[in-house]
Amino acid sequence: MEGINVVFTADKNYINVIGVAIYSVLKNLPKNVKARIFIFSSGFEKCDINNLKLFQKDYNCEIVNVPMEDYEDLLYFADDSQFKNKWITKACYYRLLIFKILPDYVKQCFYIDGDMIVDCDISKIKLEKDKIFAAVVEPHTNQHREKILKHWYEWEEFSKFKQNPLKYPLINAGFFLANISDGIFDEFMGFLQKHPNPPYADQDILNAIFGQKYQDKIQYLPIKYNVFADIDYTQKFDKLPYSKWTVIKAMRNPKIIHFAGSRKPWLGSIVKYSPIYWKYSKKTPFFNKNIYKAYKKEKFKNFYQSFFALLNKGDHKIIQILGIKLKVKRNKNVQKV
Repeated sequence: MEGINVVFTADKNYINVIGVAIYSVLKNLPKNVKARIFIFSSGFEKCDINNLKLFQKDYNCEIVNVPMEDYEDLLYFADDSQFKNKWITKACYYRLLIFKILPDYVKQCFYIDGDMIVDCDISKIKLEKDKIFAAVVEPHTNQHREKILKHWYEWEEFSKFKQNPLKYPLINAGFFLANISDGIFDEFMGFLQKHPNPPYADQDILNAIFGQKYQDKIQYLPIKYNVFADIDYTQKFDKLPYSKWTVIKAMRNPKIIHFAGSRKPWLGSIVKYSPIYWKYSKKTPFFNKNIYKAYKKEKFKNFYQSFFALLNKGDHKIIQILGIKLKVKRNKNVQKV
């Protein structure tokens, strides 16, 4: 039987979120593909794990909890108080432990951020021959690299990027497929000894090792496998190894959606691709009816405001409602024409 290994990381506050993400993975897998889901958890209680293990009744999967409290000695380098960006926490480094603590029988593994929705069959994503790591080039950061990645232009580990940003671009660490190789974790630690608490934490580290040092063994996945919900896709994209049309197509038909940023559908925010999140959430034990009602209410309010803003745009406007043409004025007097 074919199978895949997947790692999620989360603390107790993210239990419902990763529950929906895990469901989205399982829902799209063929029945003959078994998914072994490892959860690198922090602060989970027994009932939290039991709720996640309910998926084992309906899907061909195994849910394995890996408490991060057991590996605090490996995370000695992470100091929350020293992180330059407020959204960075020690939990961001958990994914590095994929290359250290997984059982020996795991030779290849996906990593998926908990704030993602997988709207495709990831078992179809394969590493090409002689490749050891696959991820998506992040469009926004690479487009604005001079501002966002200033430290890359200063550190010697990114000298290849400085010389040729198109050939050595930044990859996003939210979704990747990797071979589990001995010694990689030690290389992570070597980088951290030189650059403690880097601005983008694990993403800087993964890029320094896989994206720069082993670039010839990296596989760049199509953007559709990591489409950010909060990116302005109308902006100019002319500094990428992809064409703008490639980015637009991915935005129109994403396969994996990344709800990065502060606006999240599970917090009631109206954000691009929210309907896809709720499509999956409503079919899980982690569905929050109250937040969904608030989301629907806010969505209707936004539609109402946008509609009347359209009516009041310009001195006159011809609109058509149910086949009836109306002439609209700013004074809101409406007459048939």
